[in-house]
Amino acid sequence: MTHGAREIRKWLLRFPELAHLADDARAQWRRETVVHGDVKTDNCLFPRAGTPPVAIVDWEMWGVGDPMWDVAGALQSVIVPAVLRHIDGAGAQRVDETVFAPARVLAASIWHGYAAATNGADPGFADARRAAVFTAGRLLQTAVEMTPSGAPGRDAATLLQLAWNGLQAPDVLREHLIG
Repeated sequence: MTHGAREIRKWLLRFPELAHLADDARAQWRRETVVHGDVKTDNCLFPRAGTPPVAIVDWEMWGVGDPMWDVAGALQSVIVPAVLRHIDGAGAQRVDETVFAPARVLAASIWHGYAAATNGADPGFADARRAAVFTAGRLLQTAVEMTPSGAPGRDAATLLQLAWNGLQAPDVLREHLIG
């Protein structure tokens, strides 16, 4: 564990409610299918118009797991840039609907693309809610990855707060992202 990860762990341990929320998220995990485990835009090859669909590469973290974890990875990879672009110098800007607006079109496309890839079956509200919970978990993971040493910086602290908010109110996060 890196020094930064230890610092975030200390921060999280100060808030037992967050640990409880993380346990609740873990309890929602399902071992349903083969998953990539690290879906993000960096691991996708995007086609030119009229060519086959997106190709996902770098399968070193694959395993049997919850498909919503992969959906959450894709959602997280469009949320983080949108959020970090809107933080002012002090990291004080409120993360609300206006921050999510640019990412919402991409997030909705990810969600509908997932539905289409599953033979058009509507994944439904429960899956969308689970995807939001796991997206909050991916935001927490990203905050840890952004903090290799020292205390969490402004960007990591913002993602930690967003993760906490998403774990507390996953339906709000789901609404912001995919409607």
